[in-house]
Amino acid sequence: MVFRMCPPGRPRFASPGRQPCALRRWHRPHMGPLRARCSSLEDERSRPPKTPERTLRLHLRSHDLMTHERIRRPGAVDHDAPARLFCFPPAGGGASTFYPLMALDSARIEICPVALPGREGRFKEPIPDSLPALATLLAEDLSELLDRRYAILGYSMGGLVAWEFAQYCRRMGLPEPEALFPIGARAPHRPFADGEPLSPLPGPEFVAALDRLGGMPNEILTRPDVMDIFEPILREDLRNCEEYRYSEVPVIDARIHAAVGTRDALVTLDDVDAWAELTLGDYERLTLDTPHMIGRDLLVQACSRLIGGWLDAPPRLISTF
Repeated sequence: MVFRMCPPGRPRFASPGRQPCALRRWHRPHMGPLRARCSSLEDERSRPPKTPERTLRLHLRSHDLMTHERIRRPGAVDHDAPARLFCFPPAGGGASTFYPLMALDSARIEICPVALPGREGRFKEPIPDSLPALATLLAEDLSELLDRRYAILGYSMGGLVAWEFAQYCRRMGLPEPEALFPIGARAPHRPFADGEPLSPLPGPEFVAALDRLGGMPNEILTRPDVMDIFEPILREDLRNCEEYRYSEVPVIDARIHAAVGTRDALVTLDDVDAWAELTLGDYERLTLDTPHMIGRDLLVQACSRLIGGWLDAPPRLISTF
């Protein structure tokens, strides 16, 4: 057994019951891990700086596991559930809006958050210049996944996209949804909003209007670096909503079960109940004690109730005109 002097600066120690001793076993540290760490630091220095935009993209990318090119499901495993739910996000939002709903994913239903162009994993793609064009693009992307009974859920702007999606499927002879779940979404034949459009407003006025109406989470509105990322997307989405014009088309056979907040400053109960005029099936409205932006837990609870009523009903044969 070899004892060496402690390296310079090494504190002396004392064994219990003995005098302090300056001798102890000392091994030269293995340099492999240190070299690996230094190499890692060099790699880190060579990477692009972590701007807010890059950090957000890396975060979103690291949480995405795709089971289809246009469906994003974080940490989920594909399965053969007998039904699917396609979820269309609100203005400015993406597939990650519906990641909390993955808690509902089971052997009965596959939750499918739909990725929109211009954001998250599709940020390099241009945003279509109208909601019907967006719905057409998504229907073409997802057509191969309509091979079993399915429903569509749309949050705010997503409700209009879901309606146009259903209409495209009807026109093209594709399988049609059995149910449509608009959340915080006006019926398509109701006017978007009274007063001045939001999309052209200057930056500070735009943010103030969103804050007043509850159209975006505060954690985004109060972060200028994050708003730099979301604002162009949100403006494009809002412009498409403001310019959307309803076309006279046949009503759908799918049941429509809607949800809306009693404190929603963007959508009234009359706006939501007008969905009843657009279906040959049954209509129901679920009222929530919330503003337009619905919290994570309440969103999961509301969707669980909406989906459960559909899954517990027998499958329906949907007419094609």
